[in-house]
Amino acid sequence: MRMIRPVTLSAFRFPPPRCIFISIIKSPPIINRHGMDIISTAQPLIPSCNPRYFWSWTVILFVSSMTMRCVFGGNETSGGSDGQILDVSPTPEPLIVITATSSQPSVLIADHRFDVELAYTPESRERGLEGRDSIPDNTGMLYIYASGEPEDAWMKGLLFPLDFLWIGADRRIADTHPNAPAPTSNTTDRLLTTYWSISQPTYVLETNAGTISEFGIKVGGQVSFDGFSGRGAT
Repeated sequence: MRMIRPVTLSAFRFPPPRCIFISIIKSPPIINRHGMDIISTAQPLIPSCNPRYFWSWTVILFVSSMTMRCVFGGNETSGGSDGQILDVSPTPEPLIVITATSSQPSVLIADHRFDVELAYTPESRERGLEGRDSIPDNTGMLYIYASGEPEDAWMKGLLFPLDFLWIGADRRIADTHPNAPAPTSNTTDRLLTTYWSISQPTYVLETNAGTISEFGIKVGGQVSFDGFSGRGAT
């Protein structure tokens, strides 16, 4: 019978690759009882080649493949040609865009117009009116929040009293808090009073204390905006 020569691993050498490395060899003749050779004397069907060449080139190809993956990266969705990870996250849309309709954004409540500063970034909302001695009458600061963000207010660093008005996305007054006093200079953040609304308003307007009572502003009153546009603003 014909048999497959076992392939063994030997010392590595790196000659050019050659054909298939398994050969079929001729077995010693087997004579039947009539004296006839029952095994064909055909020559090997597959050219022979030293098995050490096979293993040498196998190792070379494997190492080359791994090197290419390290250089060019394996992430098909975010890898660049130089192996760097690319940030493909979309640029977030700004919450508020100031329009050219007016040089001064304003809020109209109960037929009274308030010129306002807009605080719609985390930095501007954190800073607020802190450190100012006062603001002019019929002015204020309008804080604008994304959905789900906290709308609590406090008087950190404030030097004068304020009225708070919480305004919903439907541009109606959701809550008010008049005459929030300025804290004393030695009040720590932990002891500051927090003012909040049980609703989920989009806007908080800070104005001088006494504004709510002076203009008869009520919960449910209609509010309109001018000079800026954004989510919920007109």
